[in-house]
Parts: sequence; structure tokens; C-alpha cells
Amino acid sequence: MKIGVLFFGVLKDLAGATAETVDLPEGARVRDLLAHFARGKPRLEAMLPSLAISVNREYAEIDHALREGDEVALLPPVSGGAPEGGPNRLLKNSKSFKFDAPFEIKFETGSSQFARRSSE
Repeated sequence: MKIGVLFFGVLKDLAGATAETVDLPEGARVRDLLAHFARGKPRLEAMLPSLAISVNREYAEIDHALREGDEVALLPPVSGGAPEGGPNRLLKNSKSFKFDAPFEIKFETGSSQFARRSSE
């Protein structure tokens, strides 16, 4: 089955591409996709344990089952940001991270989702 993979941040440089299509056997899981990259792109291997992974724009665990045509995004860890109270801030005691973008990522028990940001 064919899986689309998107690379973000420094991963684009390590992978040598912004996107690629990978052919995996039926029943493959995210862990199988990561193993594929550990074998085929050794420069990525060291980063694999710290990646955030989404499948079809929802955060996923490594045991998530993949299906034909899924889109997997590999997101590197990030740090830094604006000073306290700036537009890019982590809201204290909140389960949402707000960015200076038209979406926010909401973390709920067992899953995460992208949502359109409401006007403030």
C-alpha cells in the first residue's frame, strides 16, 4: 500500500525531500514506516524516537495502523518562541497550544486534533 509522508523542519534537510511516497505491506503500522526510514535514511534514525507523528492530520502513536493513501507527517521537536505573553504562547493550565496561525492543536485524552482557530 502507498503512504504519503511529509517532512517538516530539519527533517526536510535530513531526508533530502519535503515529501515522499512509501510502499508498505498491508497491515503496516507507523512503527513499520519509522523502521523503513531508519534503514533507508540513516541521517533520520537518531531523530525518530523524538518525533511527533500525525496520520491524516491527527496525532498518532507508533502502533497506529496505516491504510492505503494515508498521509503521515513527521514533525521534529521544537523549542523557543516569543517572550511571555507574546503571540506564540503556551497557555498555562490549558490543553491547547495556540500559535500565530489559523489553527490550534487540541490535546484530548488519547488523541489530538487540528482545529480552526476561532477569532479572538
